[in-house]
Amino acid sequence: MLYAPEPTTQLVGLLRRRLGPEDRPAILTHLLGLPAQDRVARWNGARSDDALREDCAALDLSCASPCLALGAFRGDALLGVALGVATAEGLAEIAVSVDAAHRRLGIGTALVAALHAKLQLRFGTAHARLFFEPENIPIQGVVRRLGGTLRPALGCGDLGSDPPRVGQGRAAQP
Repeated sequence: MLYAPEPTTQLVGLLRRRLGPEDRPAILTHLLGLPAQDRVARWNGARSDDALREDCAALDLSCASPCLALGAFRGDALLGVALGVATAEGLAEIAVSVDAAHRRLGIGTALVAALHAKLQLRFGTAHARLFFEPENIPIQGVVRRLGGTLRPALGCGDLGSDPPRVGQGRAAQP
């Protein structure tokens, strides 16, 4: 097997680790559990269950892929997912989702910060961009907490070339 799981670390009482091909069922379960309004916020538009199944089946989480994924777990339950893709232009696109019952704990911020740093180290991406609906205040907070630049009228936020670090709050990185 080419994929070697990374060691887990504690994050807000949860385990955070890189997601591999064997995690596809847990990722799909997490995404299917997002209500309609969260799907709009996450994908800038409605996503059906069938579309999510297709997306998940096509997700390449192998070591050769320009895609990386991190997950936050409690036991076997995947509570948050951050997906990132490195582009040929040295930019990374990142998306994050956290189960409603586990929001406002810093899980999304910590996942985005760690994923941004991993994308920089692995692919040399200079910047990361998160796309969002202008009304998506929580993701704007993530960008702000990580020192990024908000462009709400364009529906995106940019993180600079320095890997973001989470502050002294509940999601502080060790």
